[in-house]
Amino acid sequence: MTTPLLHGHHRVTEVVSPMMAALRPPYPPRSPSKYLLDEKKSELALRVSVVFNIAISIVKLFATIVSGSLAVTATLVDSILDVLSQFILFYTDSAAKTHDGRNYPVGRTRLAPLGIFVCAVLMGMASMEVVRESVVKLTNVWGDQLDADELNLSPIVLWSMGFSFVSKFILYVYCTRVFRVTGNDSVKAVALDHLNDVLSIAGATAAALASAYSASLIWVDPISAIGISIYIMSEWWDTAKEQANMLVGKAASEEFLKDVRHLADHHHPEMQIDLIRAYHFGPKYLVELEVVLPPHMTLETTHDIGMTLQHKVEAFEEVERAFVHIDYTERDYDEHRPESWPDHYVEKISRVA
Repeated sequence: MTTPLLHGHHRVTEVVSPMMAALRPPYPPRSPSKYLLDEKKSELALRVSVVFNIAISIVKLFATIVSGSLAVTATLVDSILDVLSQFILFYTDSAAKTHDGRNYPVGRTRLAPLGIFVCAVLMGMASMEVVRESVVKLTNVWGDQLDADELNLSPIVLWSMGFSFVSKFILYVYCTRVFRVTGNDSVKAVALDHLNDVLSIAGATAAALASAYSASLIWVDPISAIGISIYIMSEWWDTAKEQANMLVGKAASEEFLKDVRHLADHHHPEMQIDLIRAYHFGPKYLVELEVVLPPHMTLETTHDIGMTLQHKVEAFEEVERAFVHIDYTERDYDEHRPESWPDHYVEKISRVA
């Protein structure tokens, strides 16, 4: 990874993968009352989604038993896992907000991406099972061991699928709006899942109708089930990668870094920025700043300058924690990597030690 120069002597670590640039809060960040309101909106969206998904799962179970369609079965498996995954998301989201300074000194915010990652794995496993069943059914079709009479799409089945489609579409619109306001990643994952369901329900219903209409189209049902499952797997694969990047500490966006630099550059007239580094610490960022202040300043003054800068950076909505390291000179080596230390620095710290 290269290290671009933004301002002459300043060293800046490159950052990529924003949390969603469109949702970046302007200056100043959210007030405490706005933050609490957003948290309530997010929690309500998750609760509403769980309740509706339980109801939709029951409706789809009935439709699956009556119709015998594998495409409908694929949507049922998805809905059942929706309920399970949303319970996981609800737990991790709640646990992440519970402060336990003794056992978890820096909080448990990384539980949220971990929960979403687990959901993605479960979705992939269930979708693979549907693909396997669909392949078995296709071999029966090609062996003339299956006919369209095995599918029973009664009006009540179609009404059931219609109810599921409309409910999921409304939930998708609702959760998307909540996410745009709050930026909550758990709500984002649920909104994505609702969209997947809207598309899969529409595809499954169309495929089941085609297969039931004509014996020559009986293959459409298992093919549709495979297509729906692959689509679900691909969407959750992207989600899993995004959450994994948050867990392993992928760097933040360069746009975010510029915001931090703009704040730091105007913090104190005698302070220079030597290094800014920002990376994911769960859904939010951990920010490191190395700044240079004149050697003649007292410890009390430099401490207060650094501490107020830390408070300002931590006021960003995207920031979990910020650390400010104060130095009296710029350094062109990484103080965390001994192999990069010049000889004079090694000699100096050896004398101090």
